[in-house]
Amino acid sequence: MRLPTKIPDDSVSVQMHHTESVDPTLAAWINDLLKDLLGWGPWTFVVVLGIAIVVIPIWLIISAMRHPDLGEEAENDAD
Repeated sequence: MRLPTKIPDDSVSVQMHHTESVDPTLAAWINDLLKDLLGWGPWTFVVVLGIAIVVIPIWLIISAMRHPDLGEEAENDAD
């Protein structure tokens, strides 16, 4: 496992900024850590993340339909 080796210094802090949306050193370190821990290839990560993105909203919708909120139950009990 490779750890980030750059140590921030006040004199070069402006030079260390980059235009990417994520720190490339940190992203590479996280990628190496996940590869070492799980042993998965890059396509496995894509598939697992894609499944999670699809399944979580569906699960939330099903849960909301199965369990009505308290306001609707209170109205039904009053009748």
